[in-house]
Parts: sequence; structure tokens; C-alpha cells
Amino acid sequence: MRLDRIAIALRPRTPWEAMDLGQALVRQYAGAIWRPWLVVTLPPFLLFNVLAWWGGTLWWAALAMWWFKPVFDRVPLYVLSRAVFGAVPDLRQTLRAPELRAGGQWLAWLTWRRLHPSRALLLPVDMLEGLKGPRRRVRMSVLQRAISSQALGLIFACSYFELLLFVSVWVLGLMFVPDWMLSEQARAVWSTFFENPPRWAQATANAVLWLSSSVIEPFYVGAGFGLYLNRRTQLESWDVELVFRRLAERARQSSPLVLAALLLVAASLPNGAAQAAAAKSFVKPAAAVANSAESRPTAMTPAQLFGPEWQAHDDRFARGADQAYRDPLLSPKQTVTRWVPNETAKKAPKALPSWLGWLSGALAFIGQYGLWILALLLLGFVLWKAPRWLPWVRDLVQREAAPSEITEQAIARAEALPDDVPAAVRALWQAQRPREGLALLYRASVERIAQRLGAPFPPGATEAECLRRARKLPRRELEALFTRVVRIWQAAAYAQRLPESSEFDELLRVWSSGFAPEVP
Repeated sequence: MRLDRIAIALRPRTPWEAMDLGQALVRQYAGAIWRPWLVVTLPPFLLFNVLAWWGGTLWWAALAMWWFKPVFDRVPLYVLSRAVFGAVPDLRQTLRAPELRAGGQWLAWLTWRRLHPSRALLLPVDMLEGLKGPRRRVRMSVLQRAISSQALGLIFACSYFELLLFVSVWVLGLMFVPDWMLSEQARAVWSTFFENPPRWAQATANAVLWLSSSVIEPFYVGAGFGLYLNRRTQLESWDVELVFRRLAERARQSSPLVLAALLLVAASLPNGAAQAAAAKSFVKPAAAVANSAESRPTAMTPAQLFGPEWQAHDDRFARGADQAYRDPLLSPKQTVTRWVPNETAKKAPKALPSWLGWLSGALAFIGQYGLWILALLLLGFVLWKAPRWLPWVRDLVQREAAPSEITEQAIARAEALPDDVPAAVRALWQAQRPREGLALLYRASVERIAQRLGAPFPPGATEAECLRRARKLPRRELEALFTRVVRIWQAAAYAQRLPESSEFDELLRVWSSGFAPEVP
């Protein structure tokens, strides 16, 4: 892993900021992610739906696509793991990547680890690090420590966004429906796609679910990859390592210049003086080793060795070192504000007036015994008013309720229908009594429907109930004719809107042919 090639600023971040970083990477490399995603996920989607269509259970296709998400997640993870180090793979490189075909951990992620709440955080351990056995378990445990709740919140948020996109497709279709047809169309959409859907409707729902998952899933993988990078930075101090690598690179670049300067200074001194200085500076006399009592020779200082120019170089080196230590990446600083108790001497409280102590005692007595005092006052009031209301209560208890008088009234029998209903209705129409004529026509229609069905209508049946009962007629034209009569009667009875004369004559003509009395 070449940290010097990383394309992001390495520093410790909060988990939410790390997830935002991962999603920003997905947006930046969207083309490199979604092209191989569609190439990899579209063939399994078509295969699962064809097999489910052949088997008659299309919901199995949606379940299979959801279950194989850990396999599909390797595509955006591979692209992000290469792009973050400055090497964005193209479509061919991504499809030929051995990490996508390595099935060593497929069984784990498709069985006991399929429902792991930190899947996006732990998937890079298998795919990018290739750890196995105890090392992999330790790495997974350390990575998800202290951020497992954020990883769980991430998977719930992405699931809700997928559901929102899935529902928004149907809502978007209903937005183009006129207001007066909205309720009917909404019921039709619910019945077609969710209540008792045919196969084509189930396949359409699977396609919408796949599209919504294709939009959200790369962002879920990118957010998990951001958490993974942040945890590695926190645990392994990648930011500090990167600073030291850059300092070492600067030192390697400047070492030839320093060596040339030392050689130039050494060449400017006489040979004998240089050798003597070197002997005095770096060679320890043998006599000093044999006899420790003798005084040691004084070593030359850097200023004596390199001349007055050394002081200027020393000052520049000190300023450079101070500037390096002030680098926020090397020595980050954080301002923390805390509330601490005020330990200053408190003034002695002033003495309270005597009346305030008496008032507080009275309020405390009322608060403690107030309910008892109120109950005693209420009892006294009841006893005081008892002579006035007690006789009234006694009379009320002793008085028996007299039974109400039962009245009987004969039920008016319905007037018999005339033999020639159309002629009677037309006579009422011509006598300027159109509402009565339409009422007679509606009552005759109800009687004819009851005769056709062989069962009378319940008493007090409404127009809606009669219409529902008319749906059982074997002939559709009779149901349409009865519906027409009901609508014209309702318009006249409730809206005072009468039909035209031509419409009335046409209705009577059709009624005479449709509801002619049956000959026994």
C-alpha cells in the first residue's frame, strides 16, 4: 500500500465525516463505478427473473438479488480502493480484476455473515487485505469497535432510501393522473402491483427494486469504505507515517546538497589544518584511554570547524524544525471547553425576614394537609345542605319509572305498480310532476331487478346497495340500464337536475324493451 500516492487528506475524522468522505468518493468516480456495476448485476437480474417467471414465483428473483448483494458490492469497493490511490480502473480492468472472482469468502458472506450489520466496514478486510483465520477475526473485531452503532445506522438509512426510491416510482406515475381519477387509479395500481399482481406486474416491481438498489448500494459501500480508511488511520497513524515519509523524501532530496557543502568547507581549509582539526575533533588520544587522570583535548565546535557561515545554517535549520513541529498534521491541536465549578469565595447569605419564614411554614402546612382540609370543607358543606336535597333523593330512589305507553301503527303497504309503467311515468311527466315520475320509474326498476334475481331487496336499501345487487344480473345490458336509471333519479332527487325530453323518451323506450315483465 503506497500511502504517498493517496488522493485524500489523511487525518482522524468522526464516523459521520468518514461516511461523507466515502460518499463523496462515489460521486467523484461515479462513471467508473456504475458502468461495471450494471455489467455485473444486469445478467444475474435477467437470469433470476427468467427462472422465477418459469417457476411462477417472481418474488424469488428479488430475494436472490438482495441476497447476492455482498458479491455485487465488490465492484464499487474495488474501484474505490484503486481510485483512492490515484489509479482509477477502467471497465475492462474492473471486470478482469481477480478480487471480483476470488470466491474464498463468498460462502461466508452469503451464509452466516450475510446479515452482519457492519458488512460495508468489514468487507475490505477480506477483499483488500486477504486475512484469514485468527488474524482476520482480530482485525474485524478491532475495526468495528466503537463504531458499530454508526455502521448499523448506515445500513438502516440506506435501506430506507431504497424503499423511498421504490415507492417514489409509483407515486411519480400517479402525479400525472387527473384529480378526479386519482383515487380510482391509486386503487388500480395497488390492486395490480401489490394485492393480486400478474407476472408482468411482479417483473416490473422487480425491475424498479433493482434500479433503486443500484442507485443506493454503491453509496452504502462507499460510506463503509470511508469508515474503513478512517479506522485504519486512527489505529495505525497513517497520517503521522505519511508526514515522516514526506520528511524522509525531503531529506533524501537535500542530502547531496549538504554533502557538497561539507566537502566545499573541508576543501577551503589547509590540508594540515583540516587533518589536525579532524584528528582533534574525532580521534580520541590513546593516552586518554590509558590514563584517565590526564586532561582530554578540547573538541572543536561546529562554528570553529565550518566557519561563521555555520551560524546562519544553524538558524535556518532551527526555524525549519520549529515550522515542522508546528505542522497541524504532525502535532494537531484541539481546543476543548469545559464547565468547572466556581470555587471563589461565596458571600454569606443575608438573613431572611421573620414574616417570610412564617409564610413558608404556612404554605408547607397547606401543601401537606391541604387535601384533608378540602375534604373536611366539602363534607361540612354536604351536611349543611343535607336537609334540602335529602328528601329529593329519597323520592327519586323510591319512585318507580312508569312504563311508557306502547303505540301501534300499521305499516303502510307499498302502492302497487301500474300495469303499464312507461305510460304512467309519461303521464306524470306531462302533468308537470317529473320527480314523481322518475321515482316511479326507479321503484319499478328495483322491482324488476328483484324479479330477475329471484330475491327481494332488504327494506330501506340504498341506491348503492341496489347497484351492487344488480351486478349479479346475468345480462350486462340490464345492469347498465339500471345504473342509468339510478343516476338520472339521483340527479333529479338530490341535485334538482332533470333530464332533457329527448333523453327521457329514449330512457322510457329502452326501459320498455329491457324491463318488460316476464311471462310466467
